Amino acid sequence: MPSQPDQLLPPSPSPISTSTTRGPKGLSSAVRTHRAKAKSKRKQRQKAHDCAAGIVLPKPPKIRSSLSRRVGKTVVVPTNFDTARFRRANWAFVGVHTCPFRMKSWTVPELLRIGFRVLEWDGSLPHVLCDPRGRIVSVLPGRPQGPEWDVVTEEATVAFEEGEKESRRWSTTDLVDGRRGDFLALDTGISYGGGPQVAGNLRNSGPMQRIIDKLLATPALQRIAGFGSSIFALYAPKVYSYYQTTLDILLAKFPHLKRPFPNSVFPAATVNLGPATVTNDHLDCTNVPHGWCTITPLGRFDHTKGGQLILWEFGLIINIPSGSTVAIPSASIRHANTPIAPGEVRFSLSQYSLVPSLILLPLLSNDEG
Repeated sequence: MPSQPDQLLPPSPSPISTSTTRGPKGLSSAVRTHRAKAKSKRKQRQKAHDCAAGIVLPKPPKIRSSLSRRVGKTVVVPTNFDTARFRRANWAFVGVHTCPFRMKSWTVPELLRIGFRVLEWDGSLPHVLCDPRGRIVSVLPGRPQGPEWDVVTEEATVAFEEGEKESRRWSTTDLVDGRRGDFLALDTGISYGGGPQVAGNLRNSGPMQRIIDKLLATPALQRIAGFGSSIFALYAPKVYSYYQTTLDILLAKFPHLKRPFPNSVFPAATVNLGPATVTNDHLDCTNVPHGWCTITPLGRFDHTKGGQLILWEFGLIINIPSGSTVAIPSASIRHANTPIAPGEVRFSLSQYSLVPSLILLPLLSNDEG
């Protein structure tokens, strides 16, 4: 049993069934029609007002038909976790720690003993985790169909292996975040603060920046990033549109800023170079609480025995093969990985938005730094 069980949040009970109601009970069709028309007129008036005021409205994302067909195949996994339980700090749009976290990884037997269950997933068939009201909280989109993606995964894995090998030539002790795990993590993209209160690009030392630049230029990694962005647009179109519109404003205001991938809506990314990327129990509190973080593991490991994703609020252990993608609100959902076997290697690419980048910057009047 865990040494400090009082620090745990209880896992969710077994999934519950949900029902969908199409409208308030007891209302006639005429009343419902009248309300729908009134709502439509209010939206039209608001749109006209926004246009007159020069307010930029979010643009609906464009989604390829081949990607849209995935929705019909999506498996819904209902849970008892309510999104109303999402918490943020009173002073800012950041997540908050609800209790201390254990500073070492959890094993599957430990988790099963405290009520977790394994969600068997092949890493391909899309799944969504929903709250009792049917709202999507997290997505397991998997990967594009076809054997070609195996080639993409292998090319990306080789690129990470080369990057990890190159990093050994330099001292990286200060780049290992022991709180989250014993592995090398390099951040890139757009941020704000941390010194001068102006918008800026996340910086790394010369050798590390060269490693990042080479990885970001890898076609296979760009395809993985683009897939994660497209999945975001497919399953959370309103939040995606907000990201896209705000990022457009941000880049127009600060032309010196650079997003990690030109084909992705996410303004920041982290390449976890391992060589054994196994995260401890944590929250990414500086990320947007209601936004998603896409995570794509890469490497050579048995995903059915190690490297599984742990989602505390759902009480789930999820098998994620190399090259498959998941999307979670990483600032609001506690997550971690199970250990991998000795000799195995595991990397990962994550995409996200740091809170100031998405929410605070467009409200500022700072000139370019």
